[in-house]
Amino acid sequence: MKKLTVLIVILLLLSLLSGCWDRRYLRDHMLILAIGYDLNEDNQKIRKTVSFPLETPANMPQTGTSGGQNEQLTVEGNTIGEADIELDRHLSQKFDRSKARVILLGKKLAEQGIFSVLDAIYRDPKGALGAVVAIVEETAEDGLKKGDFQSFLPSEYYFDLLKTAEESGIIIRENVQSICPVLLGGRKDIVLPLIKIGEGENKVNLDGMALFSGDKMTGTITGEHSIMLLILKKTNTKKIHFNLKVSDDEEDHGKNYVTFAIRKEKRKLDLDVKGEDIKVNIHINLRLEVEEYPKDKLYKEENIETLEKQIEKRLTTIAKETIEKIQEANNDSLGIGERIRAFHHDTWEQVDWREVYPDIPFDVTFDVEISQHGVIN
Repeated sequence: MKKLTVLIVILLLLSLLSGCWDRRYLRDHMLILAIGYDLNEDNQKIRKTVSFPLETPANMPQTGTSGGQNEQLTVEGNTIGEADIELDRHLSQKFDRSKARVILLGKKLAEQGIFSVLDAIYRDPKGALGAVVAIVEETAEDGLKKGDFQSFLPSEYYFDLLKTAEESGIIIRENVQSICPVLLGGRKDIVLPLIKIGEGENKVNLDGMALFSGDKMTGTITGEHSIMLLILKKTNTKKIHFNLKVSDDEEDHGKNYVTFAIRKEKRKLDLDVKGEDIKVNIHINLRLEVEEYPKDKLYKEENIETLEKQIEKRLTTIAKETIEKIQEANNDSLGIGERIRAFHHDTWEQVDWREVYPDIPFDVTFDVEISQHGVIN
Protein backbone atom coordinates (compact mmCIF):
# COMPACT_ATOMS: atom_id res chain seq x y z
CA MET A 1 0.00 0.00 0.00
CA LYS A 2 2.87 2.36 0.86
CA LYS A 3 4.53 1.76 -2.52
CA LEU A 4 1.26 2.45 -4.30
CA THR A 5 0.88 5.76 -2.44
CA VAL A 6 4.42 6.84 -3.43
CA LEU A 7 3.73 5.92 -7.06
CA ILE A 8 0.52 7.99 -7.10
CA VAL A 9 2.35 11.02 -5.63
CA ILE A 10 5.10 10.76 -8.25
CA LEU A 11 2.55 10.57 -11.08
CA LEU A 12 0.75 13.64 -9.73
CA LEU A 13 3.98 15.61 -9.54
CA LEU A 14 4.94 14.63 -13.07
CA SER A 15 1.60 15.89 -14.33
CA LEU A 16 2.36 19.32 -12.85
CA LEU A 17 5.76 19.65 -14.52
CA SER A 18 5.81 21.99 -17.51
CA GLY A 19 7.76 21.53 -20.69
CA CYS A 20 10.70 23.63 -21.81
CA TRP A 21 9.29 27.15 -21.98
CA ASP A 22 12.03 28.69 -24.10
CA ARG A 23 12.33 26.11 -26.87
CA ARG A 24 13.45 27.37 -30.25
CA TYR A 25 13.01 25.00 -33.12
CA LEU A 26 15.80 25.03 -35.69
CA ARG A 27 13.27 24.76 -38.51
CA ASP A 28 11.77 28.11 -37.46
CA HIS A 29 15.02 30.11 -37.58
CA MET A 30 17.53 31.21 -40.17
CA LEU A 31 20.97 30.53 -38.71
CA ILE A 32 23.29 33.47 -39.33
CA LEU A 33 26.87 32.25 -39.07
CA ALA A 34 28.78 35.41 -40.01
CA ILE A 35 27.79 39.06 -39.53
CA GLY A 36 29.41 42.21 -40.89
CA TYR A 37 28.78 45.79 -39.76
CA ASP A 38 29.66 48.96 -41.68
CA LEU A 39 28.70 52.60 -41.95
CA ASN A 40 26.91 53.59 -45.13
CA GLU A 41 28.38 56.13 -47.56
CA ASP A 42 26.87 59.05 -45.62
CA ASN A 43 28.31 57.75 -42.31
CA GLN A 44 24.80 57.94 -40.86
CA LYS A 45 23.28 54.49 -41.05
CA ILE A 46 24.45 51.01 -40.18
CA ARG A 47 24.91 48.54 -43.03
CA LYS A 48 24.52 44.99 -41.84
CA THR A 49 25.62 42.06 -43.99
CA VAL A 50 24.85 38.50 -42.99
CA SER A 51 26.04 35.19 -44.38
CA PHE A 52 23.97 32.05 -44.00
CA PRO A 53 23.98 28.55 -45.52
CA LEU A 54 21.41 27.75 -48.16
CA GLU A 55 19.05 24.89 -47.59
CA THR A 56 19.91 21.94 -49.82
CA PRO A 57 17.18 19.50 -50.81
CA ALA A 58 17.81 15.96 -49.67
CA ASN A 59 17.85 14.64 -53.25
CA MET A 60 20.37 17.25 -54.46
CA PRO A 61 24.06 16.28 -54.24
CA GLN A 62 26.20 18.76 -52.31
CA THR A 63 29.39 20.09 -53.86
CA GLY A 64 32.58 21.07 -52.12
CA THR A 65 34.26 19.78 -49.04
CA SER A 66 32.74 21.90 -46.32
CA GLY A 67 29.49 23.61 -45.73
CA GLY A 68 28.01 23.69 -49.22
CA GLN A 69 26.52 26.88 -50.62
CA ASN A 70 25.93 30.12 -48.79
CA GLU A 71 24.23 33.44 -49.43
CA GLN A 72 24.81 37.01 -48.27
CA LEU A 73 22.24 39.70 -47.61
CA THR A 74 22.80 43.40 -46.78
CA VAL A 75 20.32 45.77 -45.11
CA GLU A 76 20.50 49.26 -43.58
CA GLY A 77 19.11 50.83 -40.44
CA ASN A 78 19.61 53.85 -38.21
CA THR A 79 20.64 51.47 -35.42
CA ILE A 80 21.57 47.82 -35.04
CA GLY A 81 18.07 47.08 -33.78
CA GLU A 82 16.44 48.66 -36.82
CA ALA A 83 18.75 46.72 -39.12
CA ASP A 84 17.67 43.50 -37.34
CA ILE A 85 14.02 44.37 -37.95
CA GLU A 86 14.75 45.15 -41.59
CA LEU A 87 16.56 41.82 -41.93
CA ASP A 88 13.47 39.90 -40.81
CA ARG A 89 11.57 41.42 -43.71
CA HIS A 90 13.91 39.75 -46.19
CA LEU A 91 14.33 36.31 -44.66
CA SER A 92 11.85 33.50 -44.94
CA GLN A 93 12.55 32.50 -41.34
CA LYS A 94 13.24 34.32 -38.07
CA PHE A 95 16.70 35.90 -37.88
CA ASP A 96 18.86 34.11 -35.28
CA ARG A 97 22.40 35.37 -34.54
CA SER A 98 22.97 33.16 -31.50
CA LYS A 99 25.08 30.70 -33.52
CA ALA A 100 27.22 33.33 -35.25
CA ARG A 101 30.89 32.34 -35.26
CA VAL A 102 32.42 35.49 -36.76
CA ILE A 103 31.66 39.21 -36.53
CA LEU A 104 33.47 41.51 -38.96
CA LEU A 105 33.61 45.28 -38.49
CA GLY A 106 34.49 47.73 -41.25
CA LYS A 107 37.41 50.07 -40.57
CA LYS A 108 35.32 53.23 -41.02
CA LEU A 109 32.82 52.04 -38.42
CA ALA A 110 35.58 50.91 -36.05
CA GLU A 111 37.14 54.38 -36.18
CA GLN A 112 33.87 55.87 -34.90
CA GLY A 113 33.45 53.29 -32.11
CA ILE A 114 32.43 49.63 -31.85
CA PHE A 115 30.64 49.48 -28.49
CA SER A 116 27.29 50.64 -29.87
CA VAL A 117 27.44 47.70 -32.30
CA LEU A 118 28.33 45.14 -29.65
CA ASP A 119 25.82 46.59 -27.16
CA ALA A 120 22.89 44.91 -28.92
CA ILE A 121 24.63 41.54 -28.59
CA TYR A 122 25.46 42.05 -24.92
CA ARG A 123 21.83 42.85 -24.11
CA ASP A 124 20.53 39.77 -25.92
CA PRO A 125 20.34 36.72 -23.60
CA LYS A 126 20.98 34.59 -26.67
CA GLY A 127 23.72 36.84 -28.06
CA ALA A 128 26.67 35.20 -29.81
CA LEU A 129 29.23 35.93 -27.09
CA GLY A 130 31.65 33.35 -28.46
CA ALA A 131 31.84 34.89 -31.93
CA VAL A 132 35.37 36.01 -32.85
CA VAL A 133 35.76 39.67 -33.83
CA ALA A 134 37.98 41.14 -36.56
CA ILE A 135 38.39 44.42 -38.44
CA VAL A 136 38.31 44.60 -42.25
CA GLU A 137 40.49 47.28 -43.86
CA GLU A 138 37.93 47.87 -46.60
CA THR A 139 34.37 47.03 -45.45
CA ALA A 140 32.88 44.07 -43.65
CA GLU A 141 30.49 43.68 -46.59
CA ASP A 142 33.46 43.21 -48.92
CA GLY A 143 34.94 40.78 -46.43
CA LEU A 144 31.88 38.54 -46.67
CA LYS A 145 31.07 38.97 -50.36
CA LYS A 146 34.36 39.43 -52.20
CA GLY A 147 36.55 36.87 -50.52
CA ASP A 148 37.48 33.76 -52.46
CA PHE A 149 36.18 31.18 -50.00
CA GLN A 150 36.12 28.34 -52.52
CA SER A 151 33.98 25.61 -50.95
CA PHE A 152 34.10 27.07 -47.44
CA LEU A 153 31.42 29.07 -45.72
CA PRO A 154 32.79 32.57 -44.88
CA SER A 155 32.18 31.91 -41.19
CA GLU A 156 34.19 28.71 -41.28
CA TYR A 157 36.98 30.28 -43.31
CA TYR A 158 37.44 33.30 -41.03
CA PHE A 159 37.10 31.27 -37.83
CA ASP A 160 39.80 28.83 -38.96
CA LEU A 161 42.01 31.64 -40.32
CA LEU A 162 42.00 33.51 -37.00
CA LYS A 163 42.39 30.34 -34.95
CA THR A 164 45.42 29.24 -36.99
CA ALA A 165 46.97 32.72 -36.78
CA GLU A 166 46.58 32.73 -33.01
CA GLU A 167 48.11 29.25 -32.72
CA SER A 168 51.03 30.43 -34.86
CA GLY A 169 51.72 33.41 -32.57
CA ILE A 170 50.78 36.05 -35.15
CA ILE A 171 47.72 37.74 -33.61
CA ILE A 172 45.65 38.04 -30.48
CA ARG A 173 42.21 36.51 -31.04
CA GLU A 174 39.29 38.05 -29.17
CA ASN A 175 35.59 37.23 -29.02
CA VAL A 176 32.56 39.33 -28.13
CA GLN A 177 32.67 38.25 -24.47
CA SER A 178 36.40 38.83 -23.88
CA ILE A 179 36.19 42.36 -25.30
CA CYS A 180 33.39 43.48 -22.98
CA PRO A 181 35.24 43.84 -19.63
CA VAL A 182 38.15 45.64 -21.30
CA LEU A 183 35.89 48.17 -23.03
CA LEU A 184 33.80 48.79 -19.93
CA GLY A 185 36.77 48.85 -17.55
CA GLY A 186 38.40 51.83 -19.24
CA ARG A 187 41.86 50.99 -17.83
CA LYS A 188 43.23 48.94 -20.71
CA ASP A 189 42.82 48.81 -24.49
CA ILE A 190 42.14 46.05 -26.98
CA VAL A 191 43.80 45.00 -30.20
CA LEU A 192 41.86 43.07 -32.85
CA PRO A 193 42.94 41.12 -35.94
CA LEU A 194 43.12 43.23 -39.10
CA ILE A 195 42.00 41.68 -42.39
CA LYS A 196 42.75 43.06 -45.84
CA ILE A 197 41.40 42.00 -49.22
CA GLY A 198 44.00 41.88 -51.98
CA GLU A 199 43.31 44.27 -54.84
CA GLY A 200 41.93 42.55 -57.93
CA GLU A 201 42.45 39.12 -56.37
CA ASN A 202 39.65 38.85 -53.83
CA LYS A 203 42.14 37.10 -51.58
CA VAL A 204 41.68 37.54 -47.86
CA ASN A 205 44.93 38.36 -46.04
CA LEU A 206 45.64 38.73 -42.35
CA ASP A 207 47.43 42.08 -42.36
CA GLY A 208 48.24 42.51 -38.66
CA MET A 209 46.27 44.01 -35.78
CA ALA A 210 44.06 47.05 -35.30
CA LEU A 211 44.89 49.27 -32.31
CA PHE A 212 42.11 50.76 -30.21
CA SER A 213 41.89 53.63 -27.76
CA GLY A 214 38.75 52.98 -25.78
CA ASP A 215 36.26 51.61 -28.31
CA LYS A 216 37.68 53.55 -31.28
CA MET A 217 40.21 52.21 -33.74
CA THR A 218 43.14 54.63 -33.81
CA GLY A 219 45.92 52.82 -35.66
CA THR A 220 47.32 49.60 -37.06
CA ILE A 221 50.36 47.46 -36.44
CA THR A 222 51.75 44.90 -38.86
CA GLY A 223 54.62 42.54 -39.56
CA GLU A 224 57.40 42.18 -36.99
CA HIS A 225 55.88 44.96 -34.85
CA SER A 226 52.67 42.93 -34.54
CA ILE A 227 54.67 39.94 -33.30
CA MET A 228 56.68 42.17 -30.95
CA LEU A 229 53.47 43.40 -29.34
CA LEU A 230 52.65 39.80 -28.41
CA ILE A 231 56.10 39.49 -26.83
CA LEU A 232 55.66 42.73 -24.88
CA LYS A 233 52.24 41.53 -23.70
CA LYS A 234 53.64 38.04 -23.02
CA THR A 235 50.82 36.51 -25.06
CA ASN A 236 51.18 33.23 -26.98
CA THR A 237 54.98 33.63 -26.90
CA LYS A 238 55.70 29.89 -26.91
CA LYS A 239 54.04 29.73 -30.32
CA ILE A 240 56.01 32.60 -31.87
CA HIS A 241 58.44 32.07 -34.73
CA PHE A 242 60.49 35.13 -35.64
CA ASN A 243 62.67 35.88 -38.65
CA LEU A 244 65.16 38.70 -38.08
CA LYS A 245 67.82 40.44 -40.10
CA VAL A 246 70.79 40.53 -37.73
CA SER A 247 73.57 41.83 -39.97
CA ASP A 248 74.48 43.44 -43.32
CA ASP A 249 77.94 41.93 -43.64
CA GLU A 250 77.26 38.86 -45.77
CA GLU A 251 77.25 38.98 -49.57
CA ASP A 252 74.87 36.03 -49.57
CA HIS A 253 71.70 37.88 -48.58
CA GLY A 254 70.14 34.93 -46.76
CA LYS A 255 73.07 34.64 -44.38
CA ASN A 256 72.16 37.96 -42.78
CA TYR A 257 68.98 36.43 -41.32
CA VAL A 258 68.08 34.09 -38.51
CA THR A 259 64.80 32.31 -37.78
CA PHE A 260 64.06 31.25 -34.23
CA ALA A 261 61.26 30.01 -32.01
CA ILE A 262 60.65 31.30 -28.49
CA ARG A 263 60.72 28.45 -26.00
CA LYS A 264 60.48 30.45 -22.78
CA GLU A 265 59.86 34.05 -21.81
CA LYS A 266 60.19 35.87 -18.51
CA ARG A 267 58.98 39.46 -18.43
CA LYS A 268 59.49 41.98 -15.67
CA LEU A 269 57.50 45.20 -15.92
CA ASP A 270 58.29 47.92 -13.39
CA LEU A 271 56.80 51.38 -12.94
CA ASP A 272 58.88 54.28 -11.73
CA VAL A 273 56.28 56.72 -10.44
CA LYS A 274 57.17 60.00 -8.74
CA GLY A 275 54.12 62.19 -8.50
CA GLU A 276 52.99 62.80 -12.08
CA ASP A 277 56.32 61.63 -13.52
CA ILE A 278 55.91 58.08 -14.84
CA LYS A 279 58.48 55.81 -16.46
CA VAL A 280 58.01 52.21 -17.59
CA ASN A 281 60.85 49.68 -17.52
CA ILE A 282 60.38 46.32 -19.25
CA HIS A 283 63.04 43.62 -19.11
CA ILE A 284 62.46 40.43 -21.09
CA ASN A 285 64.42 37.20 -20.87
CA LEU A 286 64.01 34.94 -23.89
CA ARG A 287 65.18 31.38 -24.36
CA LEU A 288 65.35 30.60 -28.07
CA GLU A 289 65.71 27.69 -30.45
CA VAL A 290 67.41 28.52 -33.73
CA GLU A 291 65.45 27.00 -36.61
CA GLU A 292 67.34 28.55 -39.53
CA TYR A 293 70.75 30.17 -39.70
CA PRO A 294 72.47 29.80 -43.09
CA LYS A 295 75.68 31.37 -41.77
CA ASP A 296 75.99 28.25 -39.56
CA LYS A 297 78.99 27.42 -37.27
CA LEU A 298 76.91 27.58 -34.10
CA TYR A 299 79.04 24.80 -32.63
CA LYS A 300 81.41 27.58 -31.57
CA GLU A 301 80.51 29.28 -28.31
CA GLU A 302 81.73 32.67 -29.50
CA ASN A 303 79.43 32.49 -32.53
CA ILE A 304 76.44 31.75 -30.32
CA GLU A 305 77.28 34.69 -28.06
CA THR A 306 77.66 37.00 -31.06
CA LEU A 307 74.31 35.89 -32.47
CA GLU A 308 72.63 36.40 -29.07
CA LYS A 309 73.90 39.99 -28.95
CA GLN A 310 72.75 40.62 -32.52
CA ILE A 311 69.27 39.33 -31.74
CA GLU A 312 69.10 41.41 -28.55
CA LYS A 313 70.03 44.56 -30.46
CA ARG A 314 67.50 43.96 -33.21
CA LEU A 315 64.68 43.06 -30.80
CA THR A 316 65.35 46.21 -28.78
CA THR A 317 65.02 48.33 -31.94
CA ILE A 318 61.77 46.64 -32.96
CA ALA A 319 60.40 47.00 -29.41
CA LYS A 320 61.15 50.72 -29.42
CA GLU A 321 59.36 51.15 -32.77
CA THR A 322 56.40 49.11 -31.51
CA ILE A 323 56.04 51.23 -28.37
CA GLU A 324 56.10 54.37 -30.53
CA LYS A 325 53.28 52.98 -32.69
CA ILE A 326 50.98 52.03 -29.83
CA GLN A 327 51.63 55.32 -28.02
CA GLU A 328 50.91 57.25 -31.21
CA ALA A 329 47.58 55.39 -31.38
CA ASN A 330 47.02 56.08 -27.64
CA ASN A 331 46.63 52.34 -27.23
CA ASP A 332 47.39 51.06 -23.74
CA SER A 333 47.11 47.35 -24.51
CA LEU A 334 50.01 46.65 -22.13
CA GLY A 335 47.78 47.72 -19.23
CA ILE A 336 50.07 50.43 -17.81
CA GLY A 337 47.09 52.53 -16.73
CA GLU A 338 45.58 49.51 -15.02
CA ARG A 339 48.73 49.08 -12.93
CA ILE A 340 48.93 52.76 -12.03
CA ARG A 341 45.31 52.82 -10.94
CA ALA A 342 45.87 49.74 -8.79
CA PHE A 343 49.25 50.57 -7.21
CA HIS A 344 49.60 54.36 -7.57
CA HIS A 345 46.04 55.56 -7.20
CA ASP A 346 46.98 59.08 -6.09
CA THR A 347 48.87 59.59 -9.34
CA TRP A 348 45.96 58.11 -11.31
CA GLU A 349 43.61 60.66 -9.77
CA GLN A 350 45.94 63.55 -10.60
CA VAL A 351 46.52 62.90 -14.29
CA ASP A 352 44.39 62.70 -17.43
CA TRP A 353 45.61 59.30 -18.54
CA ARG A 354 44.75 59.71 -22.24
CA GLU A 355 46.72 62.95 -22.31
CA VAL A 356 49.72 61.65 -20.38
CA TYR A 357 50.13 58.14 -21.78
CA PRO A 358 51.49 58.98 -25.29
CA ASP A 359 54.48 60.82 -23.76
CA ILE A 360 55.48 58.31 -21.06
CA PRO A 361 59.09 57.08 -21.58
CA PHE A 362 59.55 53.32 -22.00
CA ASP A 363 62.84 51.49 -21.53
CA VAL A 364 62.77 47.97 -23.00
CA THR A 365 65.75 45.60 -22.71
CA PHE A 366 66.29 41.99 -23.75
CA ASP A 367 68.43 39.18 -22.45
CA VAL A 368 68.59 36.37 -25.03
CA GLU A 369 69.82 32.82 -24.50
CA ILE A 370 70.08 30.36 -27.38
CA SER A 371 69.45 27.01 -25.72
CA GLN A 372 68.97 24.93 -28.89
CA HIS A 373 70.27 25.31 -32.42
CA GLY A 374 68.97 22.28 -34.25
CA VAL A 375 70.45 18.90 -34.96
CA ILE A 376 73.20 20.35 -37.19
CA ASN A 377 75.98 21.92 -35.10
